Amino acid sequence: MSFGNFIAGGGGTVTISPGGLRTQSGGVVLVGQGSTYSAASFRVSGTASATYTITLPPYDTVSLSDGFHTMALNSFVSSPPTGTLSGAGSQMIMIGATLVVGAAQPPGSYTATFNVTVNY
Repeated sequence: MSFGNFIAGGGGTVTISPGGLRTQSGGVVLVGQGSTYSAASFRVSGTASATYTITLPPYDTVSLSDGFHTMALNSFVSSPPTGTLSGAGSQMIMIGATLVVGAAQPPGSYTATFNVTVNY
């Protein structure tokens, strides 16, 4: 998942939808130049036509860091939220979330990992 370039301004949020749409709230200013933004994506593989559910990280459990500063990542959403694998036994899943940006958040490259569990 990538939130692309933005200016923190007075703080707010940057949201990436599972479909890849990027929006902002508060004083955050989205910048279209430079790095790209995208939802997280992964392919689920298993038994053909098996149904599954997805477990996303709980609210406010993921913290991005540049080594000195942090930002919270929350409100995870997936598309599809549940599903059925294809006849070939696979399906692409997209994950979006909301990044909470502090007022005057220092610029940098912030990273984190999070777990997504698929049960079928």
